[in-house]
Amino acid sequence: MIERLILSRFQGIRKGVIKDMGKINLLVGPNNSGKTAILESIYWLSVCGRQCGIYSRDLQLMDEDGLSYSRNAFVPMEMDLLGLSPCPRIWKRHGKSGLWNESLGSISDDGALVCRVPHLKKDDPLKTFRLIPPQTEEIKDEVKFDENTLSTTGVFVLDDFKGIDHVLECYLPDLYPGEFSSDDQYRCCAFTWYPDFIHWGRSLGAWGIEGKTADADCVLFFDFHATGDHFTKDFWWAMRDVPDWRNQLTRAFGKVIDDIGEFRVNIEPHFTSTKVMQGAVEIEGKGSIPIDDFGDGAKHAFKVLAGLMVLADRCKDGKEGVFLWEDPELFMHSKSLCRLIKEVMEIVKDKPIQVFISTQSMEAIAFFVRILKENEELQDNIRAFRMKLVDDELITAHFKYSNLDAWLKHGFDLRFWDQMDVIMHYQVGESNLEDEE
Repeated sequence: MIERLILSRFQGIRKGVIKDMGKINLLVGPNNSGKTAILESIYWLSVCGRQCGIYSRDLQLMDEDGLSYSRNAFVPMEMDLLGLSPCPRIWKRHGKSGLWNESLGSISDDGALVCRVPHLKKDDPLKTFRLIPPQTEEIKDEVKFDENTLSTTGVFVLDDFKGIDHVLECYLPDLYPGEFSSDDQYRCCAFTWYPDFIHWGRSLGAWGIEGKTADADCVLFFDFHATGDHFTKDFWWAMRDVPDWRNQLTRAFGKVIDDIGEFRVNIEPHFTSTKVMQGAVEIEGKGSIPIDDFGDGAKHAFKVLAGLMVLADRCKDGKEGVFLWEDPELFMHSKSLCRLIKEVMEIVKDKPIQVFISTQSMEAIAFFVRILKENEELQDNIRAFRMKLVDDELITAHFKYSNLDAWLKHGFDLRFWDQMDVIMHYQVGESNLEDEE
């Protein structure tokens, strides 16, 4: 489980730290407060599961004979849990092309991705680096990177800090090592050289975590676009691996949307292409209706639950997952939203799945608190982080379950930073119920 996140020059965040994360984490704040950047940074770091070597002037190590060799690094999986390419997926969310056709690099004859970052100074540790494809165990041959790798890759992860203090001091200025705990924790750090995702286009975007990351194939990011997109063929095959998936999804969806009579769900080829899959509701006596012909709320609930069931099934035998949910209140009536949140909590509560949810809805926050009243074992595992950017620095206020419950009982709104705003909004006295860091 991720316990601490440290960011530097990533998107609109010049620097920021979030500490003491729990199993359930609510990210609350106004527009342009960093919520999306937090979700995307965790997503990118977590899906980096393809091991490779990285070589640069300042990252090489020496073996017993004094010979240099490359470090281990990780780049994103070719597809995430939903069957989407991780970097293009995030780029397109921001209106960029899905392919980085003018990538800051090239593919060498031996299949390595060679990158030279033009805006970095000559003495920057990662001014020039090579991502080297790993050897396969069976034939001791290399699975070479290609032009597709070049146009769909913009991030890598290092999971061993030993010997690279000078690198982290360069790319996490004023944050490393001071903002990392002194405990003996697993740590890793991600770097992006994609220019539009670097704060003011300077240096590299960098972010590190303490704690255990999810397994790369156990990462579900559900956003606005996922509601409108069709299922991919790869997700459909993943869904088929879930035992009794139709009955499970039918039961869960029926608890959220309860006014469509007797039905069963299905996922079937889209009428336009066998490469695209669509959800469907088979209503007794009426036939099958594509889920995309329902309203946005029903589509949202169906696709969230379908993805989460695949994630929950994968999180076994020691594998851990992460569920990133952007604005669960979108499209949802309050009654359906409460039911959907309850189903999500039921699915994840006994699974090694860490949840990060961005929201601007007091109803959503209140629903979480209400549901946790009935799940005392989870009360110590929820955190809410009220966020804002001040001179592009991420500032957070930290709430645990007791704080959230007290604020709601007293009619306060944790979305408001200024106590005077709270007082004017509710016309009540000052409160000291906030646990700020």
